[in-house]
Amino acid sequence: MGKFVSGLLVASALVGIVSCGGSSGGSDSGNSASNEETRSLVSGTGTWLHAAEATCNETWAFEDNDIAADAYQITSQVDSEALIDIGIGSFVFDTAVTSGERHSLVFTVTNIQNITTCASSPYDDNEPVNATESVTLYLSFSTDEQFAVYTSATDGVSLGTFDRVLP
Repeated sequence: MGKFVSGLLVASALVGIVSCGGSSGGSDSGNSASNEETRSLVSGTGTWLHAAEATCNETWAFEDNDIAADAYQITSQVDSEALIDIGIGSFVFDTAVTSGERHSLVFTVTNIQNITTCASSPYDDNEPVNATESVTLYLSFSTDEQFAVYTSATDGVSLGTFDRVLP
């Protein structure tokens, strides 16, 4: 009887150890990283180009070319004319989202530019009219080097596609 009780205690202890250790495969925390999509607007180069029309380019630059941290500068160029600033301010970008969701990009304008150049501009068409106001756009990345811009987090038609300007 003593050996039986002793064996039962050892078996109980083993069951307790196995159940406390648990299985790592059944936990949600182990799977959440695989459902997360992380993107960056500034890694490598923080400059993105949108060919708005055959003769008009819009460039979004983030923390690049002597632009301060968390700042942006948006320029437009028609034909071979000089670059024109159409937006200057600060931004907040949601780098990590659940896979399949769009990344939010909040522009807060610090310097209103009353110049429009391209007939269609994802930024200028949605830019706030007063300094210190903000606008949120949503980015859907097809690759690390390309994104489409939307006004909605979940639906709507793309306002245009941007490609990273490689050094």
